[in-house]
Amino acid sequence: MSTPEPPVGDSGWSWPSDGGGSGAGATPGPAAVPLSPLLPEDPPSAARARVLSVLAQLDIHGDDMPSAVRDAERAVAAALAAGETRSLADARVTLGAGTAYLGEAERGLEIMREGLAGAEGNAYTEVRGYANLADALGLMGRHEEAVEAATMVFGVAARSVTLFTVTV
Repeated sequence: MSTPEPPVGDSGWSWPSDGGGSGAGATPGPAAVPLSPLLPEDPPSAARARVLSVLAQLDIHGDDMPSAVRDAERAVAAALAAGETRSLADARVTLGAGTAYLGEAERGLEIMREGLAGAEGNAYTEVRGYANLADALGLMGRHEEAVEAATMVFGVAARSVTLFTVTV
C-alpha cells in the first residue's frame, strides 16, 4: 500500500496541514482566535509580540502563508512598540519566509536576513532563520547560497551545545 502524496500549493511545495491551512476545505486555523480581549494593543507588551510571533509560525506550518504574513507583520509591529527584540527577530524570520513563499522572494530574503541579524544568541530563531533561508534560496535555484545558509545551522548547533555543556 503506497502513501498518498501530500497536496502541493501553487508555489510547488507544501507543509503537511492539520486542517488549519488555506487549501480547499480548510477550516479556520489559529489565526481565527481573537487576541484583543486577552492581549490588547495598548499598552504595548512583550507578551502580545510573543503570542503573535508564535501564531505566525503556526500559520506557516499550517500552510496558510497569507495569515502567516499578516500575523508576522502584527508581531513585528507589537515587538517594535514594546521594544521586544527577541520576538522581533523571530517574527521577521517568519515574515520573510512567508513573503518569499508568496512570490516576493528577494524581499522575503531581505526580511529573513534582518531577522537573523537580530537573532544572534537565540539558537531557536537562528536555526529556523537559516533553515528557512536555505529553503527559499533552494526554491529560487540559488543552490550554492542555500548550502551556505544550511551549513550555518551546524555552527549555531555547535555553539549551542558548547554553551549548554559549559553552563550545566
